[in-house]
This record gives sequence, C-alpha cells and structure tokens, in this order.
Amino acid sequence: MRLFTLIVSTLFVAIGVWMIVDGDAYGWSVAWFFGFCLMVAIFEPWLSKLPVCEYELVITEDEVACEHPKRKRESVRWAEVNRIWYITTADGPRFPDEWLLFEGENDGCSFPTEARGMDGIWDELKQRFAGFDYTPLIAGGTDYAKHLCWERPRPASP
Repeated sequence: MRLFTLIVSTLFVAIGVWMIVDGDAYGWSVAWFFGFCLMVAIFEPWLSKLPVCEYELVITEDEVACEHPKRKRESVRWAEVNRIWYITTADGPRFPDEWLLFEGENDGCSFPTEARGMDGIWDELKQRFAGFDYTPLIAGGTDYAKHLCWERPRPASP
C-alpha cells in the first residue's frame, strides 16, 4: 500500500506542477495535498505506532486476574471483592487510560478496559455484583478520577 501511495502521490504532484506551469491556480492545491501525501508515505516507516495493549484479563470460576509480560500477575477471588472502582487517567492514547480495579481485603486486580478478554467481564459483573453502577463507564473521562461502581453491602449491626 505504501508503494502505491508513493507512486500515485508522485504522479499527482507532477500533475499539480504541470497545472501551475500551465497557469491553473488549482495546481497549487493539487501539488500541496499530494506533496503532503508523498511526505507521509516517505516517512511512514519512522512514524511512531500506537502500542498494542498487552494486558490480558483472565476470568475463571474462582477469580479474576490480569496478566502482562512486564508486570506481576494480579488476581482476586470473586468472593473476596469488596469494591469495584472505575479509574480514568490522562495517559491515553499511548497508555491505557480507563481501568477497572477490583479491590479485596488482601488482594486486588486492576486492568485496562482495552485488555484482551475484557468482553467476558460484563456478564460476570451482571451475575456477581448486583447493583453495579455502569454510569461512570458510560460517561468515561480523560482526567484523573476514581469512581466507586460497586461496594459489598455491610452486614447489619445487631
């Protein structure tokens, strides 16, 4: 595809220059636009690519876990989850900027909403955490914020 863009852009830049020489003012627009396309095609291999999310969400009958090649595995048992937070940061798009944090008494598990396997969490939330508040997730955000979406009900005092 890059070779095609190089050839076509070069051709249209030449046409634009020919139009300018011929006295057609639209030649400037053609030459400028396709000149820009030509520069993008030339420098494209050196332009930075957006990183691929390396986080993987692992859901089992007993626990939820997050794995990443450069991070210690985090997990928490479903029965031990006390709170679920939705956290937003201003780190995107280079780094994940929306996270779910499952907080337990002794353990916890955080994972970005773009993690592989994320599709499986929605049924678990519906099944295991009645009253989960999806409102913060729907609203999203690009600031640093922490929203409580679910909290284990406290036992009634005698």
